Amino acid sequence: AGNRERYLAHRLKTLDIFERIRSATTEWPKLDALLRENGLKTKTSSGAEAVRMWERGERDALCEYCMADVVLTTQLALLPALTLNGVPIPPALYSLKAALAAAAGA
Repeated sequence: AGNRERYLAHRLKTLDIFERIRSATTEWPKLDALLRENGLKTKTSSGAEAVRMWERGERDALCEYCMADVVLTTQLALLPALTLNGVPIPPALYSLKAALAAAAGA
């Protein structure tokens, strides 16, 4: 398969909560804001600090920061209900369970 086909096949397997929310609301929420609003633990650091970690060569700390973001994003994707600015977000936009069900039906 060509590069475009491989890229599309890969993208169809991904769940980007933030891209899907933006597509529906035109708003790109901050991870920390979504975590806070939905009662989850907030981030360990910031994107700006991640850049500084890279510049200082702190690859292990940067890896830990990125992995923590992945875990926190996964926790959002596993919530039975999610809100953004007090508005419920349909599970089809963010839910890992909904994404897996859709993939199984494909």
